[in-house]
Formats: sequence, structure tokens, C-alpha cells
Amino acid sequence: MEKSNNNMERIVRIPHFTKDSKTPKSLDLLLVRPTTNPKGYIDEGRLIIMVDDGSNRLGFQLTSAEASLLYQRLGYALNILAEDFHSMNKDSRRQSSGRKSERNSMKEEEETDEYPDDFSASDLDGAL
Repeated sequence: MEKSNNNMERIVRIPHFTKDSKTPKSLDLLLVRPTTNPKGYIDEGRLIIMVDDGSNRLGFQLTSAEASLLYQRLGYALNILAEDFHSMNKDSRRQSSGRKSERNSMKEEEETDEYPDDFSASDLDGAL
């Protein structure tokens, strides 16, 4: 975590590089710790999500309650993505193994058609 002089810490920076742009875009998560105001009351801490596209910067401030809701919903969304990926991966493996078994059965049919196994030793003696 990187601290600055105004009680703000960078928790994470996620850079995004695009093919057409040399300047990376970034998403920063900043933490502002709780402070005591001049009247002696505690000001709640907050999180700031900062998006920088290289030329413009946009910050979005979240209270603890909003950050908690976002955290919960991100977990929910990640679980959905993981379940979808797992399901698609399982279906893909089933289709792949189905294609392999089809290929194997076709190969067996070709082999049996080409080389029949119903020859006996007497058939070979008569052929010579």
C-alpha cells in the first residue's frame, strides 16, 4: 500500500493496455482512513475508485456501507462467472469425448469392413 501525506493510501492499481493506445488506462482503489474533525467527532473512512484514461481522471467515492454492498455483489458476480465457466468446461469435455468415441467407432467400422475377421485356416489353404 502506498501512503500519501493526506491520510490516503493506494490499495491497488490495475493497468489496462490497449493495442492502439500507448498510454495505459488504470483503475485505482484508494483508502481514506477515518479522522477526527475539529469538533472532535469522527469522520467515517471511505474508499475512492479512480479511473484514469491517460487524459482524464474520474473518482467515485464510496462509504463503508456502499463498499460493503459492492464487495458482496462482486462476490456474487464472480460466483456466477465461475459456475458458468465450470458448466461450459464440463459440456465442452462431454462434447469432446463424444466426438472421440464417434471417431473411434467409425475407425473400428472401417477396420472391420476392410479386414474381415471371418477367415479360417481352411480358407487360406484353399487360396494357396
